[in-house]
Amino acid sequence: MLKICYPLIQLAIILSLLLRQSHQACTTTQSPFPKFLGGTQGATYFLSIDYNQGNGYLVAAGSTRDQGVRGDSLGNVFRPIIIAYSSVYYSYAWGKVFTSLVNEQFYGVKINQLGTKLVACNQAVQRYMIVVDITNGNLISAKSFTALFTYGQNYRCLLLLDNDSILFGDDKRLLNMVSGSTDITAYTMTSFTIIALQFSKEYNRLYVFQFSAISCMITVLNLESFTRVYQYQTQCTAGTVFGMAQTLQSCDYQSSSKIQTMVTQMGTRFSRIKNYYSNDTLAISTVHDPSVSSLQGRGLFCVSSYLVFSLMWGTYLTDASRLIVAEVNFNLNKIIYTRFLQRTNSNVYHGVIFAGNKFFIAGYVSTSIYKTASSTFNTQSPSYHHGSINTPMLTCISIDQFQYPVVTLIANGYTLTATTYDYTASQLTIADITSTLAAPNNIVLTQFEGLFQTQCSSQLPIAPHDYSALSSSQAINQLYYALDDFSPKTITITPFTANKISPTAADPVFTYNLDSFIGPFSGATFTPSTRQILIPSLAALGEGTYTIIIEGKLQDCQMITATIKLISNTPPLLIGVLGFSLPEVHAEQGQITNYPLPNIFDPDIGQTITATLVEIQGSAFLSFVDFKDSSNTTIQIEPTIKAKIGFHQIELTLNDGVETTTYTLNINVSAHVINKYAQTNQGPPYYNESLEPVTLYVGNQIFEYALPQIVDPDDDLTSMRIDLREANLFSYYDKAAQQIVFNPVKGKNYKEEYQIMIVLTDKNIKPKKNTYKLSIYINQTHEIELAKNHTQVETLEDIQLANPQLKTYKTSIKIVEVSRNGEVQLQIISSLSSMAKIITAMLNDTDIQVLDEGKQQEIRSKINDVLQGNILKIKMDFQNQNHITTGMVSLKSITWIGFKLCQSKNPERFRLCHWKCICISPEGINCLCSNSNSILIKRRKHRELPKGL
Repeated sequence: MLKICYPLIQLAIILSLLLRQSHQACTTTQSPFPKFLGGTQGATYFLSIDYNQGNGYLVAAGSTRDQGVRGDSLGNVFRPIIIAYSSVYYSYAWGKVFTSLVNEQFYGVKINQLGTKLVACNQAVQRYMIVVDITNGNLISAKSFTALFTYGQNYRCLLLLDNDSILFGDDKRLLNMVSGSTDITAYTMTSFTIIALQFSKEYNRLYVFQFSAISCMITVLNLESFTRVYQYQTQCTAGTVFGMAQTLQSCDYQSSSKIQTMVTQMGTRFSRIKNYYSNDTLAISTVHDPSVSSLQGRGLFCVSSYLVFSLMWGTYLTDASRLIVAEVNFNLNKIIYTRFLQRTNSNVYHGVIFAGNKFFIAGYVSTSIYKTASSTFNTQSPSYHHGSINTPMLTCISIDQFQYPVVTLIANGYTLTATTYDYTASQLTIADITSTLAAPNNIVLTQFEGLFQTQCSSQLPIAPHDYSALSSSQAINQLYYALDDFSPKTITITPFTANKISPTAADPVFTYNLDSFIGPFSGATFTPSTRQILIPSLAALGEGTYTIIIEGKLQDCQMITATIKLISNTPPLLIGVLGFSLPEVHAEQGQITNYPLPNIFDPDIGQTITATLVEIQGSAFLSFVDFKDSSNTTIQIEPTIKAKIGFHQIELTLNDGVETTTYTLNINVSAHVINKYAQTNQGPPYYNESLEPVTLYVGNQIFEYALPQIVDPDDDLTSMRIDLREANLFSYYDKAAQQIVFNPVKGKNYKEEYQIMIVLTDKNIKPKKNTYKLSIYINQTHEIELAKNHTQVETLEDIQLANPQLKTYKTSIKIVEVSRNGEVQLQIISSLSSMAKIITAMLNDTDIQVLDEGKQQEIRSKINDVLQGNILKIKMDFQNQNHITTGMVSLKSITWIGFKLCQSKNPERFRLCHWKCICISPEGINCLCSNSNSILIKRRKHRELPKGL
């Protein structure tokens, strides 16, 4: 009996001690946020910000006219500025003003992924690229060139790579500025203006977002060669390039080393492209809110392959000028809007979001800031703007968090069309002005820092501390939960601890709160009084990694956190075993047979795999089967003389502490041979698999036929002789690789069939031999058409129920057997056995599509027979038939397109729902109805359907 193990969730508690350095006893001081920069002599603006989660640096770029802030007397004209805040309470780290750049403003700033440097650029056509050290603001390099257009604060066309190269979108051209060189490579595409760039370090991909009067376009480039990986066009949500730049956002998520998801936002419209790098296929979907709103995208964060958080600003329902975080769920086609903070009385530019309740947003304020719905406080001067950074963290502004009703999104209401526009490369020259540009000056900290303590204060720690040795160590480091378990799950946090510095100090008492949950809204809640985290349903989270951060605060305001990660688990598998049946083992009465187990695959780090032998339900336990030793890597079979002759079954289970994978082992016990030891040779050597005929196609690539393993009953040494005969015209034997290589070329005439003779002989006193004939068939007319476009497929998370009123059944697919002649047996399994037979009966040859994973090449297939009512016997025309072995074929390379039957009131008719999915794991999948319309069909007569439905 096959045990199906559903995906589970691994809950790993990873403790992180976030001790705030310079923690001090609680004192009232100015709140870390909002950040203000400005004075009383002129306007100051923050026009662009960036944040690096790795080191916690927050940077802002803009300009100021204020001589007091600059610390000069150069007049009331703009000079560009850069400000940096460090990770400890986001305190001021440094600020620089470039006084030599007169009437210039920095409109773009970007930190490299290492978090060591940043680059800033100005607005004017005479473009400057300034690179500084993120720790102190010191100038590293400066370059200048003549740009094609004026840069705006809503563009995000600036990137600094870790190799110090700068990428910049300049109107219709993409500039690659290599570090240490004055040469620029320009990649130009006419008619499309670049409005944003994004870099994926994991796959070395560059995402280019472009606008034209006709459509918007995303182009994905290989960053090494700048060649196109894929490209799609779609309808824009704004009619101008500036309008699109105001609301376009993007993010990416890496599901695994072979799957990456890119999500793009245009207002309240979201598109998703999943790239399966293993076979270079794409899955595309869109969702959008049909209601009209003025919300504009200000940041986007990909939580998983189906869940994103969007930072938005604008008017929603009756709330105007509000900051909104929208949770977008591609699986459920739902969006949840949640407002934060108070109404903004300022201009708001692009920001950065990294959790459902954690974000930074840049802009500037004029006169006053809303602290609550009815109270405000003023800046230093009502006449001059102040640059500002706002966030719901460490702020004196009332959060005013409110979740609006859930909105149902329209799925796939917009299309993405594949295109093939290319860039034209050319060479330009850039001026290196590092040695001639005047070094920046420090801005005057006292002109703006600490001036709002009365209006905007918080309790922060001040030395001396009352407590030391703060700890958030937990009694349990790892907890595991099943994904299919819909019951509530509770995790109790072990109390945090601290030591008193003075004996007279009060005993340490922590106040706990849920700092953040990086996952779906309401996916986890926390009760401070009981220190319990409640997860209503792990199954509702879906696949991905989700983070819970619990914060503990002491009486003296010191704080520590415990971070809890929920990670989807991968079950252990035996490498090279197709399905869940081990190869049959032969054992003789009275003899010992050892069966070494294949290696175990489990990517989850830190897990211990336990292998166990158990009896099959309803069968007697096999007392003569056990592991050879405590390593449990070899099964030892020792049937007694009285053991029953014939087939016996036992199950092998692999458990990683989370999931159990079960394999069935068939043992064939044969009779004891009384005169065995008088024999000198029990039999000739043989192949452990049959030699199936080979079909070759003239003009196709070189075909390699791997010979099976040779087995000798006496474990004698063996020899092999191969006679190619007439096939030597187009083949030879590679002795080192143990394979026959074929290469029939065009322009030569071949017979339809050839025979190759193979003789196996054992090295024994009385040698015996086995002779094999390998048939070779030549097809000189067949042409293979390679797929020229990407194949778009849908994954399970893309499949939605077409009609929630229909009764549905969980269905999965299992590969039962694979033979070397290209035959595969697929078993349809359903929670209702009769439904599996219905589905099997309804399938035609056209319902099955088989692809060569590496070559995007379709393979012809035909249903030859139906076994036991729910097993399809499929013949496939593989080119490399020698590679079709039990350990080399999996559902991962088979795309299955079929149907799902749902019960209808009319017993003579069935409701047929189209579904389409890709089988991505050996243990099978659950197939649900997609969004296509249902149709009614009559019973087919050429196959008998189960009665009673």
